[in-house]
Amino acid sequence: NEDLAKAQVLAPDGTPVELGSLWHKKPVLLVFCATRVLFCRELAAQARGEEAAFRRQGYEITCIGN
Repeated sequence: NEDLAKAQVLAPDGTPVELGSLWHKKPVLLVFCATRVLFCRELAAQARGEEAAFRRQGYEITCIGN
């Protein structure tokens, strides 16, 4: 979706990043989470645990949250 690709988030250093740039070269698993929400922390931990399997399949994992 072009609208989603043009949406911007902030990198840890405050630099704006277009979401589409994250999957420009290869597929990406986007994990959206709010660090104060227990479910989101558990989801992020689960994604970290599966990271090697996703990378073997050619995916990059990117966590987006606060």
